[in-house]
Amino acid sequence: MSLSQYCLINGLTILGVSTATLLGVISIRADYIHRQAFEHILSALMRENRLALIVSLTTGLRIDDVLSLRRCDIVKQRFTIHEMKTGKARKVSLSKELQNELLYICGRYYVFEHR
Repeated sequence: MSLSQYCLINGLTILGVSTATLLGVISIRADYIHRQAFEHILSALMRENRLALIVSLTTGLRIDDVLSLRRCDIVKQRFTIHEMKTGKARKVSLSKELQNELLYICGRYYVFEHR
């Protein structure tokens, strides 16, 4: 039995997409990824990519907005960002731990210099 057949029979989810959807069967419900699987994915990412994803998940910002963060933004724990897609101003706060990690990796102007 293939992995996709096993997942379809047992209703497992891969990266938030049900295997029924992956195999072309219409799925009408949203699935989630288990914490252990998500931690496994995070551990496979390079440090900058992992931090960008964590910032996106903790703040609710789209990845374009995360990648456009500047050093002067994250020096303060709370700051306002103008979302690229909607143009709306949004207040964002970071935990002290996340702020320190971002300050450690940030470039001269942008947090994710090689975006």
